[in-house]
Amino acid sequence: MRKGLARTPGRLTVSVLRDAALSAVLGPRRLHLTTPMKSLFVLLLVLPLALTACGSDTSSPDGPSGTVAAAPDLPMQQALDLGPIDADLAALGEADFTTRCTTCHKMGERYVGPDLADVADRRSPEWIMNMILAPDKMIVADADAQALLAEYSVPMTNQNLTHDEARAILEYLRQVAPGS
Repeated sequence: MRKGLARTPGRLTVSVLRDAALSAVLGPRRLHLTTPMKSLFVLLLVLPLALTACGSDTSSPDGPSGTVAAAPDLPMQQALDLGPIDADLAALGEADFTTRCTTCHKMGERYVGPDLADVADRRSPEWIMNMILAPDKMIVADADAQALLAEYSVPMTNQNLTHDEARAILEYLRQVAPGS
């Protein structure tokens, strides 16, 4: 029996993975490293990758807690003039919503993401547009977006929508809101 095969299954897997990583880096000419040295070597190889992949921007926004900091890179900086609901635009928005958003959102129920049936009553049109167009920036700049991330543990995916597509989805959300 080979050395290391008598170990428990979990430790065997770690041992095999560690040895595979060492073989990949060192090639056929392996150094004779002790087990703690092998573990340290693999840790030093994997740690920078893990830190890069899991890193986050920890800078805090300027301004009092619970407010959106001045974020000039958010798409919507000025108030939207919406007017009455445009049924044709809402129909386009419904089609886009069904295609892109229903993986995480359901109307009238909590799902992977929050229930959006009344989001147009709870949030400003600018907030909704910014969340659709730049969710990654909103999570950094907006306290409500940060609270949603904390509650659902899943950040909203940036769908790379155009301004017109996001506006159509906003119109659909306005149409289905109970207060409209």
